[in-house]
Amino acid sequence: MTSTNSELKPQANEVNAVIDKLTEHIANNQDRHDFLDILHQFRHTFDTSKATQAHVTIHHTIPTADARPTSVRPFYKTPQQRETLHNEVKKLLHDNVIRGSTSPWASPVILKKKPDGTYRFIVDFRRLNAVTKKDAYPQPTTEELLNRLAGHRFFTKLDLKSGYFQIPISEADKEKTAFVTQDGLYEFNVLAQGLMNAPPTFQRVMNNLIATGRWNYVVVYLDDILIFSDSIKEHKKHVAEVLSILQKARFTVSPSKCVIAVEKVEFLSHIITVAGIEPSPDKIQAILDIPSPKTLTQANRFIGKIGYYRKFIKDFAKIAAPIHKVTNKPGPKKREFYWAEEQQLAFDRFKQILTTPPLFLNFPDKSTPFILSTDASKVRVGGVLKQVVKGNLKVNYYLSRLLSQTESRYSTTEREALAIMWCLDKLRYYIGDSTVTINTDHKPLVNFHKKLNFGNKRVDSYLLKMQDMLPQIVEIKYKPGKENNDADYMTRQDDQGRDEKEEWPKGTVTWDDEAIATVCTRSKTKQQQQPLLPTNDTVVLNTPITTNASTKPIPAT
Repeated sequence: MTSTNSELKPQANEVNAVIDKLTEHIANNQDRHDFLDILHQFRHTFDTSKATQAHVTIHHTIPTADARPTSVRPFYKTPQQRETLHNEVKKLLHDNVIRGSTSPWASPVILKKKPDGTYRFIVDFRRLNAVTKKDAYPQPTTEELLNRLAGHRFFTKLDLKSGYFQIPISEADKEKTAFVTQDGLYEFNVLAQGLMNAPPTFQRVMNNLIATGRWNYVVVYLDDILIFSDSIKEHKKHVAEVLSILQKARFTVSPSKCVIAVEKVEFLSHIITVAGIEPSPDKIQAILDIPSPKTLTQANRFIGKIGYYRKFIKDFAKIAAPIHKVTNKPGPKKREFYWAEEQQLAFDRFKQILTTPPLFLNFPDKSTPFILSTDASKVRVGGVLKQVVKGNLKVNYYLSRLLSQTESRYSTTEREALAIMWCLDKLRYYIGDSTVTINTDHKPLVNFHKKLNFGNKRVDSYLLKMQDMLPQIVEIKYKPGKENNDADYMTRQDDQGRDEKEEWPKGTVTWDDEAIATVCTRSKTKQQQQPLLPTNDTVVLNTPITTNASTKPIPAT
């Protein structure tokens, strides 16, 4: 039966209401009118009345070579759980997300209880993932994406609705996604959460569709699309182009998670403006709400969450050292855990920093040279990236890490050179093609980057690894510690509580005893989405903190 105009009217009215709400904040009447026209032109992108599959040339594949199918019997479910599972399967069937299956593969379903008492539907694909060939397609890093936004004033964020469920799976591989319940066997028609290569496939689709060739005004991280422009006029053009692409490919967005033409936007757990970035208040509050750890798992969870914002914290490695002392235990000692006054002080110190403004870092000014101040002690290395913009000193990035046991035995010159080269490598995305002047409090390293042979095997290996960035160094200056105090403070502390585990970010080049002359390449980091607070002065607790925490080892969990 053909639908009439009157039957379509409620749906049309709903989309109209969505579009009106997305533009109601735009103060200029002409600009609001223009964006209303743009959104109405691509209204199907905002229509979530029914589930859709995108029309894309790339479909998800599951290469398992000659692996034999794995199958399990359905896990037992209580009557309440079985009803929840039945309703979820019914909905997925209705939306054409899944279909009935006769596959020899069968993964189990897990229902994870949420805080509100309801259940989350999860297919346990671990057996399938174990025999799936890994897709090495690169994921963009948080730092890479955030750096692209520097200096832009207008932002539009689009969030794909159930993004994975809009990506089709290759017909030949659908049977491998089969899952079993007490009611039957089903398989996915679209990309499912939990499949090993789901993120690479999604990123590949979005890059090929949108991001490639459009880095000047759009970045994509999985189902998050951020459009950025210098002027409102440019922004209208950019938004229209991206929406045109999405509508042509039949993607739909989640209107409640979209924002149009704003000057302040949240992206990848950061608040972005033309001036710089700051942590998301919601994420900061989530960290503040974490109670004092009672287990190793809880301590690691806290340090992981606070670590996502480490570039905002002037002396992160120093503050975190007491906590790392109880979380980075070697071998069998990993089973021991204690939380004493020293750890509680560090825990409270982090929380105080998170509530002490300014929690802000300036975006790099691409027309202005950088200044990098570095320093090293027997315990850690660190640095501060800065720029002088219109006579004002602007901090771009704080970084520090603890030294490994091996590195702590390096000579002073080797540790100071390590500080310079590690900071440069970590800051590649920020420095880009700009020039940088480096301040060090170690006089023998003045302009050592210009020497073909420094006379120290380890330092020479650093120079060779970083040869691609050496031409960008204008000068390496000597500044005594009292004049280089922003970097010096980050590394100076007694040797008590030194972390025995090296703290290199995942994916970065490691400078160790076996470092041989290989050209350094930019490597990817994992985004966990798991992940920044600048403060020009040390935050000191005003009152002593006492704790009844016991130092008796507790079995790790």
